[in-house]
This record gives sequence, C-alpha cells and structure tokens, in this order.
Amino acid sequence: MEPLPQGVRVRLADGTTWQVPVLVVAIGLTPDTGLAAAAGLALHPGNGGIRIDEQGRTSAPYIYAAGDCASQFQPLFGAEMRMESWQSANEQARIAATSMLGLQAAPAATPWFWTDQFGCNVQMLGASRDGMRYTWRDTPPGDAASPKFMLLGMLDGRLGHAIAVNAGGDLRQLRPLFGLPVNEYLARLCDAALPLRQIVREVQAEAAGRTASLTTN
Repeated sequence: MEPLPQGVRVRLADGTTWQVPVLVVAIGLTPDTGLAAAAGLALHPGNGGIRIDEQGRTSAPYIYAAGDCASQFQPLFGAEMRMESWQSANEQARIAATSMLGLQAAPAATPWFWTDQFGCNVQMLGASRDGMRYTWRDTPPGDAASPKFMLLGMLDGRLGHAIAVNAGGDLRQLRPLFGLPVNEYLARLCDAALPLRQIVREVQAEAAGRTASLTTN
C-alpha cells in the first residue's frame, strides 16, 4: 500500500495494482438479529446479540441460539459479550444441543483464539484479567524473524491466560493446568529447557491428590 497525494495505490498479491481515492478497512461483525427481534427475543442493549443463558436458551424457553449472534455471560471475562470465535460457536452449539435433549452438558472449554500475523502464528488461551502477572517461557523475543515464546498469566497463584507465538504445541500441553494452582511450579514452567509434559503431569497428580484428601476428610 502506497499513500498518494490524492488517494492510495494498492498492490495485490498477484501483482495487480489499484489506485483508489479512499481505502476502508472494516474490522468486526454486526449480528444479524432481525428475525430474533421480530420474534420478541431479548437482545443485549450494548452488543446487540441475542441474550442466552449458560445452556444456550434465549428469553423464550424453547428457543436456543449459538454463535457470533449470541450474547452470553463469560466467567473468565466477567462480562456478557458476543465472542466472535469459531471455537465459542462450536461450544455453544454443543451445549445447546445437549440441553435440547434434556441432558446436562459439560462446561464450555477454555476460550481459545488464534491468528497469523507477519509470518508468526499467535495463539491465546484463557483471558487476561486485572492484576494478572505475566512471565516468559523461553527467551523474550529479539529481532528474530520467527521467534518462539510464551507468556504465562497468573492470578492468585493460578494459571489463567497464555499467549503463544509460534508455540502452539506447547500451549496445547498447558491446557489441563488452566485454573489450577501452579505457583510452586512456575519457575519450572517458564524454563524452556524442561519438558512441559512432565511438569503438567506433576501438577495434575498433585491436584488430584488434594481433591482426594478433601473428599476423604
């Protein structure tokens, strides 16, 4: 993209060049809730989505909604929101379908997002919250063309957020630890020389032992 005195010149990937007076970059979605509004379903006054409960029910007890158009309270974010993510849409649909069958659905998976930016794969698991403390796993990025690292976000001694750059495999291994107390393991989790898989097993084993002890007592 090349700015001009009057307009912009854009070169596409195939070599085609366009010169235009105005370039508009549109980011975000507007939910198509016309049918829901006509049916009298409750819409969120702020984000415009169809309001649903934790089982996917709308304000009409026998009508369910899921996907980018649905507004739902997200505990990790502490707010009702439309979560524009295919993973969220899949989870909402799974829970709604299970509820329609009169069954109890397993809770939604930890929110996960990904994007490719400037040749790097960026993945995020969990959610950032006020007061969260972040530490590096691997060396903080310098000027490498393709750095690999993770940022681990801790709140009250528990893992609640992780950002992985070119480290999607490591992020998948961390998933079972979300919500667990990992303070005493944090130094090891941040040491890229140590295998994550073994540390994850140790934390899980300790959490299982703690749960069994509480149950016995």
